[in-house]
Amino acid sequence: MRRTLASLIAAFTLSCGGCDNEKLVDAGCRYRQEHEVEACDNVDNNCDGIIDQYESREVCGLNGRGEKVVYCEAGGWTDRGECNDKDLCTITQQRSYYTGHQFTRGKGECRDGIEVCTDNVGVADYVKITQDILPSPELCDGLDNNCDGTVDNYELIPAQVCWGVLPEEYHGVGACRNGWFGCGDTECRGVSFPTPEVCDGVDNNCDRQVDDGFTEVCVPNDNCQEGSTDITYTGPIATQNIGECKDQISVCVRGSDNVATWNIIQQEVSPREESCDYLDEDRNCNGKTALEENRREKAYVLFFYDKSGSMAFKQANVAGGMCGFANNIALDPTLDYRFGLAFVPDIPDESRTRLVINYLPSAEFYTECTKQDFNSTGAFEIFYDGLHAAADGMYGLHSVPSEVDEFYVSFTDGEEPWSRRGYTENDVLMAVQNKGAIVYMFRPSVQEGITEAFDSIVSATGGMFYELTDSTLSWELMGDLEDIISKCKR
Repeated sequence: MRRTLASLIAAFTLSCGGCDNEKLVDAGCRYRQEHEVEACDNVDNNCDGIIDQYESREVCGLNGRGEKVVYCEAGGWTDRGECNDKDLCTITQQRSYYTGHQFTRGKGECRDGIEVCTDNVGVADYVKITQDILPSPELCDGLDNNCDGTVDNYELIPAQVCWGVLPEEYHGVGACRNGWFGCGDTECRGVSFPTPEVCDGVDNNCDRQVDDGFTEVCVPNDNCQEGSTDITYTGPIATQNIGECKDQISVCVRGSDNVATWNIIQQEVSPREESCDYLDEDRNCNGKTALEENRREKAYVLFFYDKSGSMAFKQANVAGGMCGFANNIALDPTLDYRFGLAFVPDIPDESRTRLVINYLPSAEFYTECTKQDFNSTGAFEIFYDGLHAAADGMYGLHSVPSEVDEFYVSFTDGEEPWSRRGYTENDVLMAVQNKGAIVYMFRPSVQEGITEAFDSIVSATGGMFYELTDSTLSWELMGDLEDIISKCKR
């Protein structure tokens, strides 16, 4: 019985050897080279002398629309790059959002809006389908309009002028003054009624005559009532006692000439132009310092966190500073920021870095940031590899609009080596400059090696070094981060 070529081939070993008949072996190998497809199984399926060791591409991403390169070696697949997925969410997924201050969220008339993830020119992102309801001025209507938790907060509702039982002939005459109706009031409050005339230069009894009815000539000497206090402010009412703005305060005192006069004990300060020369002052009295006033409206900030063992005494404050700063930004609805986080190195694999959080809006980043394990477990600070991976696309970061600044902010108490991949300082500098990112470094100033290793990268990109010690507190880091994103500089 004759055997077919296929049956002969099946008898051969996977290496195409082990057969005495060389012609049959050659024929089998040619057949397999022409018809067999290489599989990732640690076998040379197509008899080309190479076992596995080839690249392929896998579908990835939130909606399965991205690709990543995978490499087959010794019968197993490993990633050779990050997923190039540009989608920011899963299509049809919904979420609530609120752009007002978090203190007012869900209170009174304030309501969340709804966003739904929608495909937008090949990139999935959230689109608003219902608008959130934000605080509005308080009205006397039985509702909590300003969402402060109090219904009809009469202190915030403009009062209505009233005169109560004061006859019309006295309205606005001499010392007689109107009162007011506040929300919930049942009677007019604060009306100034006529009082007996005294020799003080005032029409006390509201008869349109000053210092009248005296049998002797009235010559008032005092300019004020001794011991009384006068408070005045000439600036816009919304700025009164906000920031650097202050009332003028005067106290009536009797001098050596026995005349009572006003003595100014605090000069008025009214709004002035905000200036970067006074970063920590609110000179225009709008509730924001110059540093806060000059925040960039939009920015992308990627944090690099050192997970080496020597960071053990700094981890809590550094984590609190990063996460807390993003939360502060989220509280300002006028700002549009994205934050990301990378671990340098990635524990337990000390030979690589990892993007832990891709760029997310401030509030979402804060939520994810607080879930991370910042415990230090010991490794080398391969910051060259981390910065290079972010700049050359290996991390697969979400794209940054061309008009928006991107910041790489590193926290380390670093010790060499800086790279496992052989990158030099110049390699990293060129990659970061091509990306257009600005590099900042928090490190102990006593670690001169860090400054020397990153000096050209930081200075050439327009960044700065900041001090980081075991005693640096979270709020101090948050202040330095404010400095970084501000258009003003210390």
